[in-house]
Amino acid sequence: MASSGLLRIGLLGRSVVKSRSMSPIIRGDFPGGPGTSMPFQTKNKLVLMLTLGLAFGGTFSIPFLAVEFQLKKQSGDFN
Repeated sequence: MASSGLLRIGLLGRSVVKSRSMSPIIRGDFPGGPGTSMPFQTKNKLVLMLTLGLAFGGTFSIPFLAVEFQLKKQSGDFN
């Protein structure tokens, strides 16, 4: 019976330590404040707008360019 109680205390202790060590990660507390964990800078709004516009606009246009290429290739108008 005594070993069962010690086992429970050990498991409880591990879960408390694990939850305390994971809480900054779960809350999103990164050193340096918000925006430091991003792969791009957020301070300059114009550069951010151009970067995101180019990234999203470029990836959004890929299917349309692929369809245009396939239609030109099918009609034989591809030079």
